[in-house]
Amino acid sequence: MAKVDDLSAKLDAIPPILDAIVADEQVLKDEIQALKDQVAAGTPVTQEQLDSLDAKAAGVLERLQGIDAAV
Repeated sequence: MAKVDDLSAKLDAIPPILDAIVADEQVLKDEIQALKDQVAAGTPVTQEQLDSLDAKAAGVLERLQGIDAAV
């Protein structure tokens, strides 16, 4: 049987997780903008940069899919 304190603790734990996801998304946006700026300045994007961004995006996507599947 659920108790109010248990539910309250779970609800209190949600905002920090959402904040972390928002922060991860902002990092991706910032990196994409940096690559756009780099290309606009005439410097090509390297494969390493694309691989790094792809790995970060995959990590965020995996976390979100895990949350979605659990709810």
